[in-house]
Amino acid sequence: MKSKIAARANPHGFVFSLDSAASVTILVAAMFMLVALQGHSTMSPSAQSAIASDALYALEGSGYLAATIDSNSPSQAAGLIRSRLAGFLSAGYDKNVAVRVFGVARAACNSGRNFPSCFPDANISSGTAGSAAPSGASFASGRHIGAVYGTGAQGGFTQRIYVVEYYVWGIGG
Repeated sequence: MKSKIAARANPHGFVFSLDSAASVTILVAAMFMLVALQGHSTMSPSAQSAIASDALYALEGSGYLAATIDSNSPSQAAGLIRSRLAGFLSAGYDKNVAVRVFGVARAACNSGRNFPSCFPDANISSGTAGSAAPSGASFASGRHIGAVYGTGAQGGFTQRIYVVEYYVWGIGG
């Protein structure tokens, strides 16, 4: 009798093999799905906007925005701010940053007391860094306004208002 039982195949070994093959197949499929989804942005535009806004707020609080805008041209400042903003966003996003600097015309402002006399078009300089959002892309945008105060070349008090605008969108489909 012992020889007949020992000669029979164990049916549980075959079921175990099918279970392990199925689990390996499921794990491989899940890994391919995760790799495929890594290039796609899954954040909503409001979440993108919140991250970019918080990043600019942090850069302003550290003094980076004012120092960068004060010591560079608007185009250079936009490029530097864009590269710094990239550190706050995940890899699946692109961004565009625009910087406008309004020089205050103090004498005209004191007499006119309105926006066009305080900030004439001749005193506005601007620069942009990054490409435009693709047509049809969902993007988030925002604006940060600040001021730079200091002394001018003749020792007089100077004031410049700056506006940093940002646009953030997902890339990779």
